[in-house]
Amino acid sequence: MDHPTTLIYLPDGETLGQLHRDWPEGVRVALCLEERGQSDVVFVREEDVYKVPARVSELFRRDDADFVIVPILGGYPTRRLSFAEEQQLCGMLADMVDLAGQARSFVAETEDDEPSAVAEPEAASPVAAPMPLETPDVPKRAASRTRIIRP
Repeated sequence: MDHPTTLIYLPDGETLGQLHRDWPEGVRVALCLEERGQSDVVFVREEDVYKVPARVSELFRRDDADFVIVPILGGYPTRRLSFAEEQQLCGMLADMVDLAGQARSFVAETEDDEPSAVAEPEAASPVAAPMPLETPDVPKRAASRTRIIRP
């Protein structure tokens, strides 16, 4: 693999609250965009956000070296998004009907789960500079084709 092929966008809780007024506290979402155009959403509790690369790797059978994560997370490769790119990604999330309802269901399904007792894993090899990755072109209706992955 010459370069990462999947962009994982992890907006913070404040951004998610602006996109969906009824967004539950303590839940984050990882928007995963692959070069070939596939997009997926993975829910994660705030305290488990560092597990996103491992969870996405497991769910999609991908090596975590294939990922670029925005914003920076645990030493994984990252890149800067232009304002327009970030607005496009936020637009995809905002267009997802009942995303907040799905997040609330995720909270209900995982509320009895114990917070992770495992220490944060060692970071992937550090990256000196952001890795280049062309943000996949996102068709205007891509949100309707995005899979939402639940536990």
